[in-house]
Amino acid sequence: PVYNILEGKELALICKGGGGGGHTVWRRKDGLMPNGQPYILGGQVIIERVGREDGGEYQCWDNNTTTTTTTTTTHNYRGKVVNVQCK
Repeated sequence: PVYNILEGKELALICKGGGGGGHTVWRRKDGLMPNGQPYILGGQVIIERVGREDGGEYQCWDNNTTTTTTTTTTHNYRGKVVNVQCK
């Protein structure tokens, strides 16, 4: 899905895990997460005030299989594209 959001608004990205006892991880394609880290553990990411730099593709991974976070294709991947509309 694609999310269009106005700059300065709050954004919540939610990903429900596969239920296999693994961990849900959020990553950002070609960049760091808003907190400066390469990934965030958990099924939810909240950006309180979205800025232009927050636009891009966010990827939710459920690592309840033998796949690793370096794998680029897996059936446990879900992506969300965020378009930030400037004021």
